[in-house]
Amino acid sequence: MKNPVSSRMKKTCGLLLLLLVISLCVWLLFPLMTHFKDLKLLKFLPHQPSTHLDAAEENKKLINLEMQDLIGLISSLRDRIKVLEMKNAEGVKPPAPLATNGQLTPAIQQAMEKWLSNHIKEQAVFMPDDKGFGHSIADNMADFALEVQGARVITSRCSETYHGSMAFVTLFGFKIWSFTVDPRTVIQGMAPLLPGRCWSFPGAQGTLAITLSNPVKITHVTVDHIARYISPSGSIKSAPKEFELYGMRDISGKRSLLGTFTYDQSGGSTQTFQLPNPTDDIYLGVEMHVLSNWGQAEYTCLYRFRVHGKIAST
Repeated sequence: MKNPVSSRMKKTCGLLLLLLVISLCVWLLFPLMTHFKDLKLLKFLPHQPSTHLDAAEENKKLINLEMQDLIGLISSLRDRIKVLEMKNAEGVKPPAPLATNGQLTPAIQQAMEKWLSNHIKEQAVFMPDDKGFGHSIADNMADFALEVQGARVITSRCSETYHGSMAFVTLFGFKIWSFTVDPRTVIQGMAPLLPGRCWSFPGAQGTLAITLSNPVKITHVTVDHIARYISPSGSIKSAPKEFELYGMRDISGKRSLLGTFTYDQSGGSTQTFQLPNPTDDIYLGVEMHVLSNWGQAEYTCLYRFRVHGKIAST
């Protein structure tokens, strides 16, 4: 008779071994079964792309649409430009050349000459031939009638001073001192010119005599007067009109007429005049004889008088 314990032990070991084999098979086959299950489920489920792929596709579609719109806009603009170019070519003539062989065209040259003519008339300097040189010509030449450089007024040969030609010193609007303006004012070179700061002589005719700072070959003279727009009356009737200039080879010697000139009240405040026949004669002094003014019967005003030329070599 067999031992029952031994038989039970064998059965138990067999069962354990079978369970072990089954467990090992399940462990090995489980991944394959899971993959097969997923494939089977995917077969019956509808296809759903991932969110990332879906967004990329949408962006691509938007970019394509924008590119198409941009291409259409460019094409439309190109067509409009062509239409405008055709209209311009039909209705507009090509502009005339500005210059030929380095020369200005007649039209441009005429326009420039007209502008220069108008510009010159507005300048502050007028020459005897009515051609202006620009108001700064006097400032670019030496003034031999300037007191600080040695010029002097010959008082005995000047006209008497107008009794109303007086300047005042004020304090808080009250006059505290007055003094008569003498011919020296004309050669002191004061700037800017202010209304009333001038030398006046009675009537429309008078004389100003000056010894020059150096012996000079005279070429130009300059008369300065205030402009009409700063005159309290809005006019400069007291300005000199016609005047003669005489040269003196010595203080007591014979005078030589250097020219007759006209100060234009419609011109600039500074007007320079060239001698009509300049010579190499050397002069030590000059006399200005005012022959008329612009309508002021009581007096004539001189603000500044300048003499220009070339200093005589020693």
